[in-house]
Amino acid sequence: MGVDTSRQNPIWRIVLSRSGQSTQTYTNTRILEIDQSEEEFSQTAVVLLDNSDNALTTIDFEMYKGVISFGYNDSTQGDEYSPIAPLYVVGQRLFSAQGVLVCQLELIGIPNLMAQDKAESELPLTEGDARTIKTLISAVANATLAPYSNYTNYTTTFDSEDTLIDSFKPKEAFRVVINAPRLNRIQKLLSWTGSKMRAENDEALHFFDPTISGTSYDYEYKLAVSGEHSFFDKELINRFVNPNKEVVRS
Repeated sequence: MGVDTSRQNPIWRIVLSRSGQSTQTYTNTRILEIDQSEEEFSQTAVVLLDNSDNALTTIDFEMYKGVISFGYNDSTQGDEYSPIAPLYVVGQRLFSAQGVLVCQLELIGIPNLMAQDKAESELPLTEGDARTIKTLISAVANATLAPYSNYTNYTTTFDSEDTLIDSFKPKEAFRVVINAPRLNRIQKLLSWTGSKMRAENDEALHFFDPTISGTSYDYEYKLAVSGEHSFFDKELINRFVNPNKEVVRS
């Protein structure tokens, strides 16, 4: 099946929800701008909402879960969206700019929240500790490791594994000191493996062994191949020089 190359109308939305509060959904009609960044250990976004009607002035969005989705309007299927990993509102600002009232929301993702979780006690491992890296990562993320037991439990999903993550036992080489950020301890454990971490839109932390060789990819762009998603289109430009002359006088 070929790719539909007709012009599509991009759309976006954010769904803001919190237990005990009314869910708010905003689309192109209210969203002025979304500045979103996603890295292995950081997910952030700044969303600007039109507040000209003052509908947002009295809403306190602190720690609302925000699910941002991007998509387009299909002529037959209607609005189609693809959500990113959930983010959480940590800042809200109301201001005016060039004739419009704006509500600005600052959001961060699960890795950023884990970076704020500080160990409440010290935990040194001993020579006889039999826990593998995989077991320790799950304990830190699931909030079952003693120093982090008072924090949020984040689900861990191991999509693929290298040869070390479930065999290597760090023992006394790994420890948790007072105030050690939870994310930092996961990063330390991952440093002994070739695995990577990614927070996904199912609200879980996914760990996987990345493919770094071969020709098998999750998605591939091709150049000028019929029926495939072209990376770019070929374009030719012909420049014409009009006949002219220069007159020099002395």
